[in-house]
Amino acid sequence: MIEGHIRVPLEWTHTMPFTNARHQFTGHIADSIKRWVEWREHKGWKLNSQPKVRGPFEAPTANALAEKPDFAIYTVTAWFQPTEPLSIGFDDAHELQLRAKRYGVDIHKPKPVSTPIEAGKAVIVDSGPFGDPMRMAAERRKQYGLKREDLLIGNLSDPWPERT
Repeated sequence: MIEGHIRVPLEWTHTMPFTNARHQFTGHIADSIKRWVEWREHKGWKLNSQPKVRGPFEAPTANALAEKPDFAIYTVTAWFQPTEPLSIGFDDAHELQLRAKRYGVDIHKPKPVSTPIEAGKAVIVDSGPFGDPMRMAAERRKQYGLKREDLLIGNLSDPWPERT
């Protein structure tokens, strides 16, 4: 995600809809985004999402006593993707090979389609030091005389359910 900044005159911020000032504002924002995207495409990046405009924000000043500028700042964020494959420098590639050799990783081996999960990590086993956590929770609720229904939050769309 890349962020850009657009300067907009103060008289165009907070304008009423269907006015000339709003028309000038939207035209200025659209032209600025178009120039920004064209510049990014010239640098080798193409737009991959709808740009999002946020603002207005006060323009920063050198100090608190300085005169306020006559423009506001809007931020534009958008996703871009490269149009060409990215390459790395020789030093970075050499460092990557040294690290791979140090840890015994073959960087030229093709990636697997999916990484299988080991059975020991995905399955809860009763033979652990504490046993099955669901059974332990049920035993603790029984020990304190609680019901599972008392601990459930309920329907989130109804924040104040009726108690019976």
